[in-house]
Amino acid sequence: IIHGFCQEGLLDEAKEWLMKMEENGCLPDCVTYNIIVRGFLKRQKYYEAMILLEATVGSGFSVDASTFTILLDLLSAEEQDPNLMKMIQKFVPKDRSLKC
Repeated sequence: IIHGFCQEGLLDEAKEWLMKMEENGCLPDCVTYNIIVRGFLKRQKYYEAMILLEATVGSGFSVDASTFTILLDLLSAEEQDPNLMKMIQKFVPKDRSLKC
């Protein structure tokens, strides 16, 4: 359901379903978070994507290779936002570095 909402650009509805899942004890997994983060990033809603990434990490998940792939794909887009690099660096472990 969340994937379908994101594909159609219905991000508010996707976010609402995410909250309903959590309220009803059906905790989302990394795949669900990645789907909704990708939906927000594709529509250049970087602030919302950052909040969702923080919620993902706050729920005990690590940012995985799939999440980084989403972010790196967007960095290579023609109309990239300079804040994306800052967003990515925030989720890189402190003992690693990420430079473009």
